[in-house]
Amino acid sequence: MSNGDQAKPQTGQIIQKRLIGVTLRKTWPSSLICSQNIYINTKTMFKAEVNRLSTRHIQTRQVKSRADLPWVTHEIVKLIRKRDKLYTKLKRSCSNKSHYTEKFKHLKSTIQKRIRKAYWSYLE
Repeated sequence: MSNGDQAKPQTGQIIQKRLIGVTLRKTWPSSLICSQNIYINTKTMFKAEVNRLSTRHIQTRQVKSRADLPWVTHEIVKLIRKRDKLYTKLKRSCSNKSHYTEKFKHLKSTIQKRIRKAYWSYLE
């Protein structure tokens, strides 16, 4: 082997490629090694370009949580979740809408009363 020639892997030789923290160990025929390198490079370049474009063009914003209201207790939060689940059932149901509507309205008014009561007791 001369200095200008590089060692080419033989058929059945184990080749290691590192791609995004994962080591790929495969036995490839020598005819597929070149096409596999092109595939890995193309995949890596595509992924990098998608990441670059998404960070550049997709807007991100931070949403303020309402969990920082000190008068909203854990019990009220559980009731709010129950109300939201009931609302989805109400929207999905076809036959029993009046039953779900009455339950939803009652639970909604109960939550509103508890939040108001908790708020005024917090202010005192």
